[in-house]
Amino acid sequence: MAYPPIEALELASLVFFGISILPVCYCFYMHGLQGIGPWLNAFIWNSLRIAANAIAFNSIATTGFPSIIIPLVINGVGLSPFSLVCQGFVNEANFSIRKELPVFAGIWGSIAAQILIIVGVSLSLKGLTELAILKAGLIIWLLGWVYTGVMIVGSWSCKGHKKRLPDEKVLLYAATIAWPLVGFRVVYVTYCGYVYHIFDQGGITIVSVFGLLPEFLCMVIYLGAGIWTRNLSRIHKTLRQEEKAAKKQAKAGNLNSLPGSSEPLEKFTSFSGSDNTRTHGAASISGTTV
Repeated sequence: MAYPPIEALELASLVFFGISILPVCYCFYMHGLQGIGPWLNAFIWNSLRIAANAIAFNSIATTGFPSIIIPLVINGVGLSPFSLVCQGFVNEANFSIRKELPVFAGIWGSIAAQILIIVGVSLSLKGLTELAILKAGLIIWLLGWVYTGVMIVGSWSCKGHKKRLPDEKVLLYAATIAWPLVGFRVVYVTYCGYVYHIFDQGGITIVSVFGLLPEFLCMVIYLGAGIWTRNLSRIHKTLRQEEKAAKKQAKAGNLNSLPGSSEPLEKFTSFSGSDNTRTHGAASISGTTV
């Protein structure tokens, strides 16, 4: 059965995101605590796209006309987690060297980028009926994307980059490759917002190339990197245990050094050693088996 172009486009998107949500759930489970941010956003993004495409496809199939308002709002909400996945990858890639990052690429920089993206998309949705708010929201969202790029540059150029775990480098490469694709989508939506006062506008070819293609490519990149680094959570868990043990040992050492203590202060050297030894020791448990 041959579908009209718009109906075929919605069906293709529905099938793609319907299939991709399965490996997204797998990565969400495997990446553990440090992967909650990017993979939860990836799951939300997939779910919203499935819902919007299902509604649009059903409307076209039954009435012959696309349902515009509800899918538009759902897809608009989905732009926020779509942008946040890339930013979350940067966070996960920086875990082992987070103490050596510049301030703008660390936790506070991450919070700033997330606020810009969430506020920007929220204002854009609210501004669908108010042009000034729509434009302001799109600019804020664009700034959030730019700031994510600044974090990526800071992550590559920081002093601790050479001590980054191999799997973390894979995630950082994925974020670096996906970032311009996310920007392609952000710039297209911003242009449509300023010119047409709506998120997506144009013919089938324009919507496919500037709207769907960047999201498809980003999802493929994210899933490829996520499956490749599926054992990274084990390494991060080991690092957290080492850091916790080091803090306890340091606290015990401080107590021993107090006046009246009968035992000398002992240095904590046998457990973790230097930063390089600790990092490579943790990395040695990395593998590609589930």
